[in-house]
Amino acid sequence: MDPKLYQEKQRRLHELASKAASMQQYIVSLDERRQSNRMASRAIDKEEAGKKLWLTSGDIFVRSTVGEAKESMRKDSQAVDEELAATRGELLRVQAAMEEETGRGGAHVVGSKLKGMKAEEVNSVLGNLPERSRE
Repeated sequence: MDPKLYQEKQRRLHELASKAASMQQYIVSLDERRQSNRMASRAIDKEEAGKKLWLTSGDIFVRSTVGEAKESMRKDSQAVDEELAATRGELLRVQAAMEEETGRGGAHVVGSKLKGMKAEEVNSVLGNLPERSRE
């Protein structure tokens, strides 16, 4: 193989790997944000309906009612979920490009297409287990 072609291929592969690593870190930070939103939603659910709460919105604090806080958390959670889905899809495309670059087109990175189970799916699986294995 021509050294210049090899260097160019390695440069492209390095760029893709760097992009994939930064996307994975971004996914981790979005997931942490989703988890903190979930915790905040649970805390808000425990508050009285007419009570005022302090929320952070970026770098500022905002005082709002419980209803407004719930709606704000719902919108933020939905936006985070959409961003996570979009970033995961983009990461799969970057991984596919890396596979093409290395000549392993068609193979997929193990575990890259896993998705979490919904509560109904978990309950369905648990419902089909023998009594003894549920303990």
